[in-house]
Amino acid sequence: MLKKLFFLLIILSFNTFFSQNNRDSVQKYIHISEKIFSPKDKIKYLEKANSFAKKANDDSLIIHTFSEIALQSILLGDKEKFEASKEILKSIYQRRKFAMPLGLYYQNKGFYYYNNFRLDSAYYYYVKAKIQYKKAKNKAKFIEIYCNLLDINYVFNDYLAIEDLAL
Repeated sequence: MLKKLFFLLIILSFNTFFSQNNRDSVQKYIHISEKIFSPKDKIKYLEKANSFAKKANDDSLIIHTFSEIALQSILLGDKEKFEASKEILKSIYQRRKFAMPLGLYYQNKGFYYYNNFRLDSAYYYYVKAKIQYKKAKNKAKFIEIYCNLLDINYVFNDYLAIEDLAL
């Protein structure tokens, strides 16, 4: 009985040791990537950090590495890697029910469609962002989204919708 308890204690301590080792590796690779100026090389180290973050099963580290990968992908012009990183981040935010990052995601998507003159899609994503900001109780972003919605309605000459939003 005592041997089994001792063996179980050893297994549990190894599990926490290796989990901590993965977290340390993530921090190490992120630190190395910060000293590199080439986005292509930086992404390689960030992907290594991301693999250790997944092994550690730590959402905050996964979010951090994927955010950095998305940023470097933009600098490289790699739209596919950027879109993949963005979708993974969105799934983590939805799973963890983070309202503020989801609101930013929808607002950025709405901004993208607004700049590409696809105002119906922009309106849709701004409404989704408005809902998320309402959940997060962020009044400044909520007002910013309302201004965007009013602007879209103004472009469409939909004065009744503007009046409705104003109320």
